[in-house]
Formats: sequence, structure tokens, C-alpha cells
Amino acid sequence: MSGLSDPRYDIFFDPANDASGAGAGNHFGGLADYYGANDAPVEFITYDELLFMKAEAALRASSDYANAQIYYLAAINANMTKLGVASGDITTYLAANGTLPVTGVDAAIAKVASQEFIALFLNPEAWVLYRRTGVPALSPTGPGSVPRRLIYPQSEYSLNAANVPASTLSGPTVFWDK
Repeated sequence: MSGLSDPRYDIFFDPANDASGAGAGNHFGGLADYYGANDAPVEFITYDELLFMKAEAALRASSDYANAQIYYLAAINANMTKLGVASGDITTYLAANGTLPVTGVDAAIAKVASQEFIALFLNPEAWVLYRRTGVPALSPTGPGSVPRRLIYPQSEYSLNAANVPASTLSGPTVFWDK
């Protein structure tokens, strides 16, 4: 987000506490008010997410760059408006980051997915989006790899062991997982 000069950074993260976790900011763990407050929303599906899906669908179904561009801009605008970003900051951000590449469908989908990933901050669908598109390129923060699946619960091993396939957090992957 910092590389994009994204105005949502200060809405998502408390700058006084985003790296150290020492509790110097308003919320433990570095979250700012929108997601860190006691009455913070828990979003499951939002209008901006729907618009990102429409942009991707327009590209996948018929390489319709014109409609994808309209949905893409509307999605970023809807997300930033929901978060309370000033209209001037939205305009500046869209001027710098609001154009989809027309060099190929995959490049355009990657840009849509990247912005959708940011908009889905703290939403479990961001992980699904990453596994489905491979965007953004993530690196593990510890040993191993970025998780690609959930492991089976202990109850499956206890009650249905004969039918539980061998698996780890890395694989086997779901058929649509890139």
C-alpha cells in the first residue's frame, strides 16, 4: 500500500503502532479505528467487492476492457468512500492507479485482483482471492510456504481416519487454486 501511496493505509493501520505491536497507538496490534474499534464492522460481502467481481467477470467472459474499467473505478471509489477517504484523495489515487492495462486479460485481472485484495483487508475472501488468482505475490513470514488450504479438523482424524486424505497447509491444492 505504501508503494501505491494508498490513502487507506492510515484507515487500516494505526501509524503509531503498525510495526512494533508495543501498544503505543490507540489499538493493540496496529489496527486503526475502522477495524480496530470495539464496534468495528465484520464485512462478509460488500458493494465494492461485487464491483470488483463484475470487473473480473467482464474481462474473463469477453475481454470487455471498457466495462471492466468502469466497474474497476467504481469498486475502488466505493471502497474508499465507505472507508471515509476524502474525495480529493480518491481522485488523486484513481489518477495514479485507476487505469487497467489493455495489454492482456491476465494483466488486467491481476490489477483488479490486487486492488480487490486491498479492499478485502481482514476479510477471509482475500485469502480465497489470492489462492484463485495468485495476486498479490505473497511471501511467507516464517518457515514453510504461504498456506494454500485448511487442514482437516482433529474430529475427522478421530472419527473418519480411513477417509481423510493426507494433507498439509500447502497441499494438495483445490482444483481452482493457482
